[in-house]
Amino acid sequence: MKISALVLTYNNANILDRCLSSLDFVDEIVTIDSFSKDTTEVICKKYNTVFLKNKYENYSKQIEFGISNCKNELILILDSDEVITGQLKDEIKNLIKVFHNEKFSGAYIPRRVYFLNKFINHGKWYPDYQFRFFHKDRVNIIHREIHSGVVPLFESVKLKFDLIHYTYENIFEYMERINKYTSLEVSNLIVSNKKFKKRKLFLNPISEFLRMFFVNKGYKDGMAGFTLASLSAVYKFLSYLKLWEYNMNKESGTTLPPIKNTDFENKFNKV
Repeated sequence: MKISALVLTYNNANILDRCLSSLDFVDEIVTIDSFSKDTTEVICKKYNTVFLKNKYENYSKQIEFGISNCKNELILILDSDEVITGQLKDEIKNLIKVFHNEKFSGAYIPRRVYFLNKFINHGKWYPDYQFRFFHKDRVNIIHREIHSGVVPLFESVKLKFDLIHYTYENIFEYMERINKYTSLEVSNLIVSNKKFKKRKLFLNPISEFLRMFFVNKGYKDGMAGFTLASLSAVYKFLSYLKLWEYNMNKESGTTLPPIKNTDFENKFNKV
């Protein structure tokens, strides 16, 4: 069985080489671009990818479009800021024979984040299992504004070797993403019928920090661990604060804040 790798791109020329060069073991690379304005297309074509453009609505819809354009049954999804290691390549190739079992969907891959010049080994950041290698006819796609993706229909396994995630380049970029992602989180809270409660505005951020930094031993990652725990607490705080703002504006009939990917008109859509 052959593998198609699927990569979403948008203005990623500065990091694409690292990602695409790690996919030298697959049979096809399909890149779905959200109309980049840099040299993303040039770099993709250097690696002979199937380069397609599609308007970005949300992550899961881009994935769905990409899968429909992959010619092989086995799909490996890689974000443009991720890299497949040599050991993981071998593990993926060795797993192919298991897909002959029609009740086997695929594999979760442990993802190791690189942030603030170091690999993060604790907190909720590792192992950050991602369901990324699967048979395209044995999964469902969950559509949400954020935290969407592919889920298995049948048996799946957890792989041993890491996918490397070169996440936010700096704290400035992380804060930019937090601003957008917490707005999108409001959409998820509304869909799941979450109600704004003042106590959550205070208690959820505190519990998030304590869980990440102490319970999950984020302190072992030093200042990077403290930074991630603190910013995760900020994420929780802003999510509920923006839910309150949305409800208030809706009740008063004033302009609603953005809570969907399409509200941002691709301004921040770096995937």
